[in-house]
Amino acid sequence: MKKKIMALVLVAALAISAMSMLAVQAAGIEVTVDGAEFTVTVSGETDELDWVGIYKEGEQYGEGEGTVTSLIWWYINDTTKTVNWPEDKAAADTSIGEGGNSAGNRVAELNPNSMLKPGKYYAVVLDNGGYEPVAGIDPFEFEITADSTVDTTVYTEEADFQMSIDSIGGSAPANAPLGGTEFAVQGDYTFGQDTGISGWVAAENGIEKYQYSTDGETWRDVTSCTISARDDVTAAGMPYESGHSTAGFDITIAGTADMETLYIRAITKDSKVVNFFALTTGSAEDVTAPVLDTEGGNDNNDDNNNNNNNNDNEQNTDTGDASYLAVVVAMAAVLATVVLKKKSARV
Repeated sequence: MKKKIMALVLVAALAISAMSMLAVQAAGIEVTVDGAEFTVTVSGETDELDWVGIYKEGEQYGEGEGTVTSLIWWYINDTTKTVNWPEDKAAADTSIGEGGNSAGNRVAELNPNSMLKPGKYYAVVLDNGGYEPVAGIDPFEFEITADSTVDTTVYTEEADFQMSIDSIGGSAPANAPLGGTEFAVQGDYTFGQDTGISGWVAAENGIEKYQYSTDGETWRDVTSCTISARDDVTAAGMPYESGHSTAGFDITIAGTADMETLYIRAITKDSKVVNFFALTTGSAEDVTAPVLDTEGGNDNNDDNNNNNNNNDNEQNTDTGDASYLAVVVAMAAVLATVVLKKKSARV
């Protein structure tokens, strides 16, 4: 009887030991990617001031020469063990607390909607508000392949319109035509860090939003944009009565200093395209209106909506942990059986 009890105790002890080891091995960080969105999951025990930092591939976290601040970061707590970005951005911001930085140190290097730009990154868990990695948790590499600012909608129609440019960069346009239905170009333009353009575009069903492009093919939504009513459009006898309340625009496009050509277009409330204006550092005669793609649209990201690097970082996952536990328990069971058989043989 004593040996039987000892065998059972041995099985229990080995099982508890295996589960303890499993808990330690399961500690880690994992990133799954869905298009331009990503989810960061931290497992295992962490302290109150342990934090997650997101860096570009090749960047070095820490302090001193050769290091950079994180692109995005948050403290790890009960609500931020798993962060779906950008859905849980508010929770990450809250975890930083008063005086935080909206979860981004280098906001200018993010897309306007706080999303990572396409590229390779890694997530790391750092210890106690400092820059030492938490023991046993290796960085997790991942890749963003989809651009969250690119409009992949397939537009098949262009709308009739009237338009006028009031100002470019706060000044009246130098040689762009005012009014009319033709695509207009301001040539010999010198871009600044940001480019602001105001005026009006009237279409029968009104304007929903504005977009910009540097090549006339890949279009991004203008995130800094005011659309308003323009009484002067009505006074001018515009036939687009329903479009007057959304005719006026005041848009700012950030980071244009290195651009050579900037195309601007509007999308109407009935999903039609208005290609109406462009700025260029060269000659206006060399820039023509973009051709509407009625076959494929700008859906160049269709193949990029798959998870990336989710299974390629074995050091960060608990793969094999369950098998390890099963093996240990099985060994304990075999050992117990041998002990019991010996006892039976002696009886």
